[in-house]
Amino acid sequence: MFKHVLNFSMVSLALMSATVCASDLALLSNNVKPGASNADFPAGITVLPTQMTTSWITEGEFATDPETVKTGRGGAVYFDGNTGSNWKSRSYSKWGGPIWATLVVDLGESYELGAFDVWALHEGSRDTELFNVLLSEDGTTYTAVGTANMPAEPKGKNQYNKMNLALEAPVKARYVQLQIQRSKSAKQQQICEIAIWGNKAQE
Repeated sequence: MFKHVLNFSMVSLALMSATVCASDLALLSNNVKPGASNADFPAGITVLPTQMTTSWITEGEFATDPETVKTGRGGAVYFDGNTGSNWKSRSYSKWGGPIWATLVVDLGESYELGAFDVWALHEGSRDTELFNVLLSEDGTTYTAVGTANMPAEPKGKNQYNKMNLALEAPVKARYVQLQIQRSKSAKQQQICEIAIWGNKAQE
């Protein structure tokens, strides 16, 4: 299901606000099998299975921390439906290492994309600051569509928070690039889960 491909190009960031209604969107990330449920993916949500593959950005300004590449198992830990309770279902960056984890998701075909979630550990020395989303139809030219920040909540041991970006209007794209940044005040980033929300693209 997951494929390793390196060196995708991208464009500079241009941010926008977010207002797409999540209840109108289906889960595209293969996180949850139809009929399954947990606290963050409740029973009854619409799931559209995809032909998803993933790859890492390993060069340039947003190059992924090598330890995250290793522990992220090609991105597989981010799409297993576990949003934080199982340590085997999250990636770990090198202590004091590079601040970025940049994942490219090829959904296999184009969808109308409307929202994105990233779950990450929110502790004093292990924390994530934000994630940027860039979209592409061809996997070469990317357009930035927004940024989501870690919620301003007190940090706590084994506390996993969800960051959410919802777009003003759906954007048709096949490729999703997520640039996930470690908090500058933290020493490590632990990323637990990613969800991509959208619908079938109109012909």
